[in-house]
Amino acid sequence: MAGTPTNIQTPHNQTHGTDETHGTTHETHSTNETHRLPYSTAFPHAFGTGIIISTSQPIPQDLYSRLTDCIETIDRTLSRFREDSLISAMRQAPHGGSFTFPTWCQAVFDCADMMFHLTQHALDPCVGEELGLLGYGPALQLNTSNTTNTNIATTWATAITREQDQPTILHTTAPVALDFGAFGKGFAVDRIAQLLETYPAWQHNKSLNAHHPSPSLECPSVEYVINAGGDVHVLLHAKPPYRIGLEDPHDPNLAIGIMPIQQGSLCASSPSRRHWKQQRFAAMHTVHHLLDARTGQPVQDTLASWAAIPLDMLQQLPAETTDDQRLAYHLCTKYPTMIADALATALFTTSATTLSTRFAVPMLALDTSYKISSQCQWYGTLFTATAD
Repeated sequence: MAGTPTNIQTPHNQTHGTDETHGTTHETHSTNETHRLPYSTAFPHAFGTGIIISTSQPIPQDLYSRLTDCIETIDRTLSRFREDSLISAMRQAPHGGSFTFPTWCQAVFDCADMMFHLTQHALDPCVGEELGLLGYGPALQLNTSNTTNTNIATTWATAITREQDQPTILHTTAPVALDFGAFGKGFAVDRIAQLLETYPAWQHNKSLNAHHPSPSLECPSVEYVINAGGDVHVLLHAKPPYRIGLEDPHDPNLAIGIMPIQQGSLCASSPSRRHWKQQRFAAMHTVHHLLDARTGQPVQDTLASWAAIPLDMLQQLPAETTDDQRLAYHLCTKYPTMIADALATALFTTSATTLSTRFAVPMLALDTSYKISSQCQWYGTLFTATAD
């Protein structure tokens, strides 16, 4: 996909706070940040990882109800772990059919289209069957047999048809096991952020919006951080930025670096928390959920990855742009956590150089020896080992 990518302005002389940082995949908690965002609201069972929202103002009961409804609606629509979801209905339809999704799903399907082509089919929502055979299925029962799926002909391009004038209607001709785990949780974070930012009782203030990529948009007076198990979205109006620790994939108590985010998202991908043993031909192998859809097998040469969409650094699109460029920019500005989530997953199969042809944003991947295998515009701090 040629053309000018969505770009950021990399900050110069980036400074970091001196408070102690406790590194995790999710977020850091310094004394200053705790005072800044003193209120926490938890949804402990959301999307399998839980969600914590830290805010500068307490979340009222009516907004909490809206957030709960939002989480339930997304889960009921897109989760392959629920038998009552639309995704499960597609998997259970013996001859396929037409499936009408809510209009808010258009961004999810647009992201699926773009990432499928950008990764040369390596990131494909049609990996639900492969994940199930590997033991990561709706029943959450590990498959320890020698069974593997050798038929990987079912792809997003061949199994799914979208209507041009009704892009949230999906047509199939056979059962299709979709899985939007590559970026679905990031999308959910963005939907939650939209509810926080449009809550009527929190008066909007345009003067706070000087650094937003769309200055015409109003900015809510509330500040917040949403943490969904490694997918983090931040909205702070003043410096210092929020410092997010990069979790050591082999030790969740340690951080290997820090990434500052003022307004935007940072997402991580790693098999460290979601892997299991499977027997194959009399030998036990470690498998995980991060697959290359072209082979149907877990990626073995990448240890962890991170991708960021810093909204306060996004450049405006030039006057002359293609439809693909406008769509990429729209997805970055409206759904930054979804795109960061998708890019972090895509880094397991696709280089940052390739991904940057459409999304020139901070990305970083480590190989299994902790060496940087791929990166683009990364401005965070990485801790390096020193000789004794």
